[in-house]
Amino acid sequence: MASYIVCNSYLLLKDQQVRDLYNKFCEKHEEYQRVRDGQLEGDYFAYEADMRRVILPKIPIDLLNEQVYQKMNLNGRPVSATAQIDNTIASLESAIETRDSVIQMIRRSPGMGDADKANLYFGFPLSDGSLSTEYADALKGIATYVDDVVFFSQLLCEDLFEHGQKIRKRLKDQYREEAPEVNRVDLAPAETKGLMPDKEQYADWLQGHRTISSNESEIGWFARVLEKMSNKSRKTDA
Repeated sequence: MASYIVCNSYLLLKDQQVRDLYNKFCEKHEEYQRVRDGQLEGDYFAYEADMRRVILPKIPIDLLNEQVYQKMNLNGRPVSATAQIDNTIASLESAIETRDSVIQMIRRSPGMGDADKANLYFGFPLSDGSLSTEYADALKGIATYVDDVVFFSQLLCEDLFEHGQKIRKRLKDQYREEAPEVNRVDLAPAETKGLMPDKEQYADWLQGHRTISSNESEIGWFARVLEKMSNKSRKTDA
């Protein structure tokens, strides 16, 4: 459940804040480059600097870490995916802080000319010859990190579903009764809206990380589940 909350929260973040912000920036960046290169007629360039803050959603990251690292005793890919989520969110927070600092610099520099403001915003050389790509780099980082959180949390949802299916089968084999269903996350609406990142971007990572496999700790976790169910059954019989 926690992994789905993370995934859904960042899909909403991408849909409501980040995707349009980044796409419009890229379109105007390309247009400005063409103006500077003399590929477009005229020397007038109009743009609207979008300086709205990117607000991160509140997510149960501590609960997710506790479930994956402690309660479920998982290994392999789910653990790596959880670590990626944690580290990526930290990088995302840093990128947002960098973008905010550049925005404040622009707002607090009333004497800066319009051309220099545009150059600072899009990452081109200023009139004094200096160069700062902080804003452009930070915005690209924000878009990339949001995609990363979506991808790894979605991957974690898949792995936890498969893990749940294994446990369900073992419970069924042990008690010869139907075990509770394991719910699969449905991200079809996000796919339809084009919000899911391309898996090809993560091909190297996927190749280097195995899917979940059984080990002694998993077997131990399963034994504890069986013990709890046995105790519950004995109490019911009594």
